[in-house]
Amino acid sequence: MYWEPQTGNNCRVHALNALFQGPAVTPDSLTQYTRDFDAFYNITVNSMGVGTDGYEAVQSDGRTLLSFVIETIDPRAVTYYVPINSIPAALTRFKVQGIEDLSIPSCLVFSSEHVWCCRRDKADPSTWWNLDSSSGLRRVTRVLPRPNDRGAILVFSKPAAKEHVLPLLKQELASALKLNPGIFNAPDSSWPTLLESIETLMYTYRRLKVQCDLNQAAPKVFPHGQLTHVQLRTMLQEIFDCV
Repeated sequence: MYWEPQTGNNCRVHALNALFQGPAVTPDSLTQYTRDFDAFYNITVNSMGVGTDGYEAVQSDGRTLLSFVIETIDPRAVTYYVPINSIPAALTRFKVQGIEDLSIPSCLVFSSEHVWCCRRDKADPSTWWNLDSSSGLRRVTRVLPRPNDRGAILVFSKPAAKEHVLPLLKQELASALKLNPGIFNAPDSSWPTLLESIETLMYTYRRLKVQCDLNQAAPKVFPHGQLTHVQLRTMLQEIFDCV
């Protein structure tokens, strides 16, 4: 099992290399991926040349810098970001089930200041390995993030994402719309806040569907809060046929 010990502040590099089981990323190449990520999502770079703050910058389609790197290196993979602490309790069981039961071979887990890789044991699929550059290599029986962790990037093959993730995302999006029946009549002032979770679900669903069905790269998306009512309704109609 490939694993790298911590050097400097390079936990993102170590986590990615553990996921790919080899030296796929260096600090310099991660810097270039960051520039590409900023350009793709139109993230403003400041006077110091700094754009995204790295793995904590979750875009409106649910991708992070590390998701972007994974899908760039391996076009056969699709990623799904699970925010552990920012989801309603009613959806927690779905997120947990997604991590434990959907034949995910690997994932990246985040705390507030660190990221590490978890990989399923090929010989014993019920067992996972924590490949943590800070605390070492250890065998675990479950990969469930701790309550204080920020989230996890789940990595699927495209066939697995199409079979398992897309139906659950569509179901979750439908449930979110039922909880907000007056969403299309919401005042403009509440639009960004009200729609952020629904936007993320919708963008994530559209991204995965394009990647899985058409075998294409992730489509461009709007930043949060820039959709009009008409644009949102049109996009939802494409998913549900009618809204």
